[in-house]
Amino acid sequence: MSYDLCLRHSQGQLFRPMLFAYFADHRNYQPYEHGASYENEDTGVCFSLDMAPQDDEEIEYDLECSVPFAVPGFFAWEIALQLRELTQAMELVVWDPQENDEPTYLPFEAERFFHAWQAHNRAVLPVLQGEAKSGRPYVYPSEKLFQFWGWNYHRAALQEEAGEAVFVPRVMPVTDGQQVATAVVWTDGIPTYLPRTEVVLLVYSERSLPAGLADKERPVVPVEGESVWRLLAHLPQRERELPYLEMPPEFPDQRVLDFFANPPALDSTWSVLPYESVMDEEFFAKETRDTKRSFAHRRPGAAAVPCKAHVASRKPILVWRAPDFSFGEPRTSVRGEPVK
Repeated sequence: MSYDLCLRHSQGQLFRPMLFAYFADHRNYQPYEHGASYENEDTGVCFSLDMAPQDDEEIEYDLECSVPFAVPGFFAWEIALQLRELTQAMELVVWDPQENDEPTYLPFEAERFFHAWQAHNRAVLPVLQGEAKSGRPYVYPSEKLFQFWGWNYHRAALQEEAGEAVFVPRVMPVTDGQQVATAVVWTDGIPTYLPRTEVVLLVYSERSLPAGLADKERPVVPVEGESVWRLLAHLPQRERELPYLEMPPEFPDQRVLDFFANPPALDSTWSVLPYESVMDEEFFAKETRDTKRSFAHRRPGAAAVPCKAHVASRKPILVWRAPDFSFGEPRTSVRGEPVK
């Protein structure tokens, strides 16, 4: 089950060689004979674009886009960014069959698509969970999901800016079996742009193994993120989607080596989760139980309106609302230079 969109050229038939040239020139697209798949390893986001059969005269569209359900809201927002860029570059217009029964091709609007997708996602998620016979999924606040997605989405650009002497890690969702948190890997105390997360996973190579860990193969030791930030409080702190520490190329210094030699390890065991397995927490607020009923009675073609939910603070927010729709937009570097 997926959220499907139909795309066609605004002036006539789509020129296929130009479309495949577009896929070849853009990161994360993998062309195949009848379309392309998109997969971003840094964020976990994926979707597919399939060419319409050329021998079927009844089909009016050139491309069909399949957007998955039962994924975090940032999946839909990243896909919206990709579709906006694609439709503008290739002069495509879009029909959303979920919102209009009759073929109605319009310029693609990222925010409108995002809100329509989240309304349908809310409606089908209980059904999909029932079919999978799974319990309550892992959840995490939507705003924090978008923050670490934003860091990961721009990670490659920041890595290019930082150069080879410094490592820019991905932020990952992790669990100890009871709760979900964010984590980042820090290996051997090497120079790293370290984003602020709840857990830091210390990774050891053979040369850096403390005596008590010598019998293990490349162990990973979880520590509280705040313990690392206290250790490195003297370093420059920068701001992007997440605040991060900027380590100098001469790292690790002696205090870092001592920290790795005697880490304040957490008692619990933390496991890395797939990005798509952690849902927006706000979806499971009490008020969203009425969403399926209100959605089912919405008249055909009516605009999808995001429902409201209360989080722990009891302040109403939009379910799966991107905290800032500029997320994923072209941005400047920490030094004020444009990032491409």
